[in-house]
Amino acid sequence: MKTTKHYIPFNYIIVALFAAFIGIFMIFINIHTESIRQSESDYSEGWLFDGNTVDLDSVVTKGTSVSVSKNLPENINYNDSLCFASANAIFDVYIGDELVYRYTQPSNFTGDGYGIAYHNINLSSEQAGKTVRIDFTSAFSIGTSGKIRLISIENSQKYFSRLARGQILPFIVSTGILIIGVLLFLFSILFYNSRYKARTISLSLAATDIGIMMALDTGFLRITTDSILLSRNLFYLSMHLSVLPIAIFLYTMTKERKKCYRNIFYLFSIIYFAFIIISRFAFNIDMASRLIIRSFFIYTIVMMIIIFVMISSDLKYRKATNRNKDNGIFFFGIISTFICIMTDIIIYMSGYRSMSGYSTFTRVGFYAFFICMSIEIVRTWAHEYNSLKKFGFTDELTGLGNRRSHIRFEK
Repeated sequence: MKTTKHYIPFNYIIVALFAAFIGIFMIFINIHTESIRQSESDYSEGWLFDGNTVDLDSVVTKGTSVSVSKNLPENINYNDSLCFASANAIFDVYIGDELVYRYTQPSNFTGDGYGIAYHNINLSSEQAGKTVRIDFTSAFSIGTSGKIRLISIENSQKYFSRLARGQILPFIVSTGILIIGVLLFLFSILFYNSRYKARTISLSLAATDIGIMMALDTGFLRITTDSILLSRNLFYLSMHLSVLPIAIFLYTMTKERKKCYRNIFYLFSIIYFAFIIISRFAFNIDMASRLIIRSFFIYTIVMMIIIFVMISSDLKYRKATNRNKDNGIFFFGIISTFICIMTDIIIYMSGYRSMSGYSTFTRVGFYAFFICMSIEIVRTWAHEYNSLKKFGFTDELTGLGNRRSHIRFEK
């Protein structure tokens, strides 16, 4: 039996290399942006905490109140502000004995936390040399910590512009994924009768959901629109819904099409969603708690194992039926995306969090994956359309025009 050779077109390899370059470039921009802040306006070192001098970025609180203090500079320029980010912290800021800023957030759909918020407190020359004190505690009653980080004294517009510049490229890439999803959905509506409709819709839902999640993960909208609670609610909603559409799309790409895999995807997802809803609304567990995050990782890993088994079974089926043709790009996209996800997991476990969120390489991996799969869907649809157009007016056996072709000729 003649075996079909697999090959990856050169343009897809270029897409993968370009995606890797974008991921590395985004990390470089984040590191460079933070180094500029640290060299020009950093105010995180030298805070007094429990009688010790510490870096403010290292101070965390888990349910107990923490107080840190430091003297303001003797010279405060016009338009200088105390700028910083908070992560799931509620706090009061005093300058001297005066309360100048208070921040708190109510419980929301996802729990007590709110993620990251950005703040600026206007300073005046009269406050030079006075002691600034921050009393803060975690927004959570138990568990996840709250912290104050990225604190600087500078013009607030300069501070926020620098943060936005560091996140604009990851946000553009994420928005690109979202746009791909929307275009694919419109494509599925336009060509509703195509037999690849389920494949196109599942890919469009996956791209739309992941695009929203990745865009919110950058924090760009929090800086530019101050949409803190809306961003948090949409992020966790899209995060929990992100795995199932991808699994269904991969199922539609298989030739074997064993319905047991599709039913397992649905069943396991329903059980997982029920667990999340019960945990949140029956036991008041926050979506950012370790239990929920670990549950999401377990759910994702189990789904990946099922996908691996499904694809392995499909490969055997393709080989047995000699249907290996044109599946190289599909597996190339899966493998490259998996490598990107594992890279981000390793970075996450190392404790590093860039300004653009946790999904630097995953973001560009999915971007390349959705582009490649979208091209393949359009190419496959075009082949199907041309075949239908050809054989709709031609007799397959003789190659001559059929009755429909004769009627069209007469008209």
